Amino acid sequence: MKVSVQIRRKQSGSVLVISMLVALILGLTMGSYLYWVRAQNIQTAESQAWNTALVAAESGIEEGMAQVNISFGNVASPTNYLNSLQANFGAAVSGVYGPRANTNLSGARYSLIVQPTVAGYPGPMITATGYTAVPYMSRPIARTVRVYTTTSPVFGNAMSALLGVTTKGNKLTVDSYDSTDPNHSTNGMYNAATRLAGGDIASVAGAVSIAGANIYGHLMTGPTGTYDIGNNQGSVGDLNWVNTQKGIEPGWYANDFNMVATDIIAPYASGWSVPVNANATNTYPLTTGNYYVGGDFTMNQNEVMNVSGNVTLYVTGNFNMKSQNNCSINILPGGTLKLYVGKDTGPAVAAI
Repeated sequence: MKVSVQIRRKQSGSVLVISMLVALILGLTMGSYLYWVRAQNIQTAESQAWNTALVAAESGIEEGMAQVNISFGNVASPTNYLNSLQANFGAAVSGVYGPRANTNLSGARYSLIVQPTVAGYPGPMITATGYTAVPYMSRPIARTVRVYTTTSPVFGNAMSALLGVTTKGNKLTVDSYDSTDPNHSTNGMYNAATRLAGGDIASVAGAVSIAGANIYGHLMTGPTGTYDIGNNQGSVGDLNWVNTQKGIEPGWYANDFNMVATDIIAPYASGWSVPVNANATNTYPLTTGNYYVGGDFTMNQNEVMNVSGNVTLYVTGNFNMKSQNNCSINILPGGTLKLYVGKDTGPAVAAI
């Protein structure tokens, strides 16, 4: 009997080829998977490094803001932060302070420059660049943040609050005037005929209730703030709108308001009593000085407070000045009034 081995050789060769192909496919699959995992890890590490560089740059911006805010509220010398920049950054080169490096951050660093004067901008320009590297690759990453600053007035609006403003009464009107402009004042005094629509009302949070008031100005709330206009009985807008329309004029409401409000400290514990001229048109004549009322202060029918100097009035209780009483506070040319209401501790009070 004869036995053929040719067929067996073909079968053995086929099994070998198939095994090699399967091994190749498995190897390619495993290699592709490992490469994909490596690429994903690198992308994750790069994303984390990207964010770390941004955090470092923001830290630089915070340092720059701390420098330029040294003069916050200093009207007499609003640019004395230049002395601090000189001491910490060295002399300015071509009008720019820095770069100042900070390498104390974990896994990152930043470089900071401050340019006090920038054409077209009211305040200093702060530029910070954050640096880090992608792990396992040592590939450097840098991100730059630039901030243009401006000086925000302490009293930028007619009414500003942290948590809500409520107006009551159909006779309430909020507007503004310019005592230095004869077109918008009369001998430096307020005149309703030449008023301006600068009586802005703003609140960071809470609700602003306009009710039936006439607001010659803007209405502003924070992103979470709300408002109502008394079933469309109130009016907010420019002069023509408030004189002829109800509701809020398009473009005169914004929900991006924010402000920095430091805690108010009682100015003093005692002061002058408020003078009273009975049966006179100038019921409360206040000249330069610190006045103190321990408790509530109420202005009655037709009473007038004339402020003719630099006056500070501290009322520890409620300050009541309702619109139906037809009373008013007049700040005469050259006069200023700082009004404090309430105590540092204790129950809440109201200024009405």
